[in-house]
Amino acid sequence: MMNERKTLIVALTIIILGSLGLVWRTKSVQSKVILETETQVENLGDLNQISQPEQLEKAKQEIESALLTLDNIPTIPVVAPAPQAVTENLDQYSAKLDEIEQRLQQKAAGEQGIEAAKKLAWEAAKLVQNAPHPAEVWQQAQQKWQQAMTQLINIPEDSSEFATAQAKLLDYQKNYDIVNQYYEKAKQAVKLNNRAMKLIESGDYQEAISTLNQAVNLNPGQLEAYLNRGVAYSELNSHASAIANYDKAIQLAPNNAEAYYYRGDEYLQAGNAPKALADYNKAIQFNPNYSQAYLDRGFIYYQQGESLKAIEDLQKAADLLGSQGDIQTQNTALEVIQDIRNSL
Repeated sequence: MMNERKTLIVALTIIILGSLGLVWRTKSVQSKVILETETQVENLGDLNQISQPEQLEKAKQEIESALLTLDNIPTIPVVAPAPQAVTENLDQYSAKLDEIEQRLQQKAAGEQGIEAAKKLAWEAAKLVQNAPHPAEVWQQAQQKWQQAMTQLINIPEDSSEFATAQAKLLDYQKNYDIVNQYYEKAKQAVKLNNRAMKLIESGDYQEAISTLNQAVNLNPGQLEAYLNRGVAYSELNSHASAIANYDKAIQLAPNNAEAYYYRGDEYLQAGNAPKALADYNKAIQFNPNYSQAYLDRGFIYYQQGESLKAIEDLQKAADLLGSQGDIQTQNTALEVIQDIRNSL
């Protein structure tokens, strides 16, 4: 009985000593882990002094590694729980990680803002190449410069891209101011053109020309001003001046059907049917539904004795005029077609 008791005591002693050894080793490992992770984080230095994205990413990885190590620190319930330092360091490192992630997000957002601003600035600059331009183009360029500046203004002061954004903002503001000046002049030119149109309607062609001269001086890129000035000169039977204005309109807008039609009409009035025909062809090329161009081209064909071509164009004009609601001119075209057919 005595021997059994001694054996039991020895066994319990061994168990207790073994447990104490395990607890000691666990606590020793805990202390080592805490020290290593603290050293790992301290070696990063002052995070506020880190500005390069690569360094921030490296710091983020180091802190994530320290957090993972602390999360997996060995423990024994009751006798060797996680030390208080583990909880404190987990909170501290998590806060540092949040700070780094926020700075990286700000960096990325700042870079995206600058890239977006650069793209808008490039688009604005491209828009106004090969000036002059109509008011709509200057307005579009102005809006793009404004959008580009807004992108830069929205980059916060605590972003690492703030200084770059502010430097660009100064340049963009200068470009915006220049474009805005052109846009303001272009808007004034539009008002003058509208005034000139009323003068043309009232038959005051000389005053209309004077007003349109002011418009093109303010904005040499206003297509409508040249077209209307051409109309005013045409009404004064100044064919050369009218054609010169239509030439300028075509130079500004090579695909503008109306400019070709007006010039063709002027050539026709001046007795140059071949050039008129060429311009009507261009007008129809750029606007296949240009009823008046078909009508006038049909009359030229009729005068040249090309009856079938004349009928074809006049019929096309009549169809278009009908769909456009111009019944009176449509009837005129149909009457001419009937006259041509009767003469065949």
